[in-house]
Order: sequence, then C-alpha cells, then structure tokens
Amino acid sequence: MSCETSSKKYYAANGGGQIARIHHFGIMYADTFEHKSIDKKAALRAAGLPQSHQTKISKGIKLAKYVTVKDNWENILGK
Repeated sequence: MSCETSSKKYYAANGGGQIARIHHFGIMYADTFEHKSIDKKAALRAAGLPQSHQTKISKGIKLAKYVTVKDNWENILGK
C-alpha cells in the first residue's frame, strides 16, 4: 500500500474526484484493511490525508464486495 502515491493522486484530483480516490483506495486495499487489521487512521496519517476520510475508506471497503476496478482506472480518475 503506497500512502505517498495515494496522497499525490488525491491532491491532484479535483472536486468529486478526491472523494472517488478515497473510495477507490478502500476498494483496492479492502483485503489489506480487513485481513491485516490495518488502522484507517494510521493509513490516512501516513498519506497526509484528513482523518475525516475514515468513513469514505470504510465505504470503499464495503463496496469492494460488489464492484471491480476497471483496467483503465487511472485514465478515468486521472493520473
């Protein structure tokens, strides 16, 4: 899990793209958060992102059971 990369991509996104990035982060790393007991606060702190995004990561983790990430997700969310 690369917190630095996630942080850069978050701040590069605009408007709703930032929220989508947090959801995407939760989806991509859902297994890591659930099975390795990674603390969401610690991950956000390491990425330099607001602690208030814990609920958005949780939403992404829940969504991971029902969605898949498209192969071209970087083009969709922006690089």
